[in-house]
Amino acid sequence: MLCASQAALHTPDVHIAQQVFDTLQAAQGCAALDEGTKARRLLDDAARYSSDVGDPPGIVYWYTPSFFRLNIGLALLSLGDYADAAGHLHAGLDGLPTDQRDAEWTGEYRTALEHAKTAA
Repeated sequence: MLCASQAALHTPDVHIAQQVFDTLQAAQGCAALDEGTKARRLLDDAARYSSDVGDPPGIVYWYTPSFFRLNIGLALLSLGDYADAAGHLHAGLDGLPTDQRDAEWTGEYRTALEHAKTAA
């Protein structure tokens, strides 16, 4: 995951939404490898870039601020920042369209939220 994300970040002419997601994926990979300092730097980069996303291309229409918050929450959970992880995961889930909040694909995030809340 980390290698693929890093390679994607160096692909020219990629939409900023894709760059934000790839940065978040790299942050999650670093967090899982106990590279907390690097993971936090990548999370800061993603937060800075996410304000410039605007409307993502149709092919990645779900790359929205709410979706990004879900992935920030996963990275923070891996870093042991349980309260912050819970906040991002909760906000991310609440920010999804109503018909998607309980969709099957959100299960990973709902489970992560419960874990973060329990550990906080």
